[in-house]
Amino acid sequence: HIAVGDISSECRRQEFAVPRHVVMWLARDLTQLTLPQIGRAMNRDHASVLHGVRRVEREINDSVGFRAVVTGLQQLLLPLVGPSPTMIDAIIEEVVRLYQPMITAAIRRELETVVGTDQISPLMSPSR
Repeated sequence: HIAVGDISSECRRQEFAVPRHVVMWLARDLTQLTLPQIGRAMNRDHASVLHGVRRVEREINDSVGFRAVVTGLQQLLLPLVGPSPTMIDAIIEEVVRLYQPMITAAIRRELETVVGTDQISPLMSPSR
């Protein structure tokens, strides 16, 4: 699981980097903030934000499951839209709260189409 602090941390592990990039993409999409403003709010420079936004855009185009997760988060966050940098804090909190369950559900759906529903339970059990 990820914590709010992991989103702005310097850790480059994928389990933190992907949700961090999703936050950057959502902040860019849902607010009127510039890349430097988003970067300052997340302890990054504008080039890092641009890189994160582009990675999410590529993944949205390549993965139906990822697209479903990101657009689901986008729809849930629409009521929070505003130009204030403090909106990033709300976006981070919601992504931390919702990302893991949503990505798990998306993976489950994709696996169901490949291996069938009856074989999913052992693959998705918490002990793995």
